[in-house]
Amino acid sequence: MVVSNVDHDALVADQSLKDAFVDEVKTVLAASVDVTKNDVEVTLTKGSVVVLARILESAAMFAEASAHLDDDDVLASLEGNMTTAFESIAGLSAVTSGSLSVSIRTATHQPPTPAPTMAPSPAVTYAPTPPPNSTDDGTTKESDADGSITGSLSHVIGTVTVLAAAVSTFML
Repeated sequence: MVVSNVDHDALVADQSLKDAFVDEVKTVLAASVDVTKNDVEVTLTKGSVVVLARILESAAMFAEASAHLDDDDVLASLEGNMTTAFESIAGLSAVTSGSLSVSIRTATHQPPTPAPTMAPSPAVTYAPTPPPNSTDDGTTKESDADGSITGSLSHVIGTVTVLAAAVSTFML
């Protein structure tokens, strides 16, 4: 929204005048799109006075508020209501030159979408590695004279299979 013939620097230099100006924007805009004043964020910049008003809404109410602001009749009414509201601010005439006018352009954007959440990775269960000289039944094997463990190879093959399955799951 552009409010023409208002001196931006003089407006923002007077804090109470600036607060009253921002409050009127919030009040009129909130009433036009059926939200509360707390749902309206206002920033004033130079260019006469450029009012950047952002409606802070939930995604559920966004479509309805956007529909209001896309209606030409609502915009014309909003411009008239803003002009009337600004003209009622005591002391605003001190920072205006000529007649005050309001023109509104809307830019509606989709509300931010929540960040996607990563699905939890599948839990990997690692089997404890038994001591090298134990058997499947929990008994201990003796080492041969050359230091090799006697017993079946099924224990070793089973451990390698579990390790290979864990690595392939981790790599996915």
